[in-house]
Amino acid sequence: MGASLTGKYPDPEFSKRLFVLSNGLANVGLRTNEEIMKAVAEYNEKGIIIDPFGIGEDFVAAIMK
Repeated sequence: MGASLTGKYPDPEFSKRLFVLSNGLANVGLRTNEEIMKAVAEYNEKGIIIDPFGIGEDFVAAIMK
């Protein structure tokens, strides 16, 4: 997951923000909404902000919030 790279080069001047462009359909790695939301919460606790953007006409809005 790209969020793991945010801690690789720590610098207080840099933003820890990840933009996720997806249709919301998980097909690799974390697969359930619960697993994904838990991972997002853990990254948020570390100060990493994840901004999701839904792509496509039928993206899954529930997971992209």
